[in-house]
Amino acid sequence: MTSPLFNDLSTRNKQNILHWLNEIKPEYENEMVFHVDSLLVFEWKEAALLQRGILKANVIELITSTHQNVRYYVDNDVHNTPNVLSDSFFSVVGPRASQIIVHIVRRLQTNYHQANVPSLGRVFCVRATKANVIKVDELYPFNI
Repeated sequence: MTSPLFNDLSTRNKQNILHWLNEIKPEYENEMVFHVDSLLVFEWKEAALLQRGILKANVIELITSTHQNVRYYVDNDVHNTPNVLSDSFFSVVGPRASQIIVHIVRRLQTNYHQANVPSLGRVFCVRATKANVIKVDELYPFNI
């Protein structure tokens, strides 16, 4: 079962989310299965990055340096080459994942927001709140 925003994602992003869901360790509370980890998914607008002169590597460095619980997601399906770090998926682990995600987005806005310029893309937060249930929220347009 997925939320409606799941359908807005690209096919590759959907596949990676399902792959992530199968890999994360479930937690148990009152016989309910849930996952404390979250996944940040970025759908970049490459043309906007180029137009604004922003290097994606710099944005990624800001994301991953925000907190020690932010991890690169390893995309094993890129051109059949194992262990490729994704530039669009970041795992946020631990019970404070929601707070860390808010902090990441605030840092991105502080460093990259410009009024009346093209958006760099969209950012989604993905959570597995129960077994086989994926909740996808668009944090807001990634207009940074």
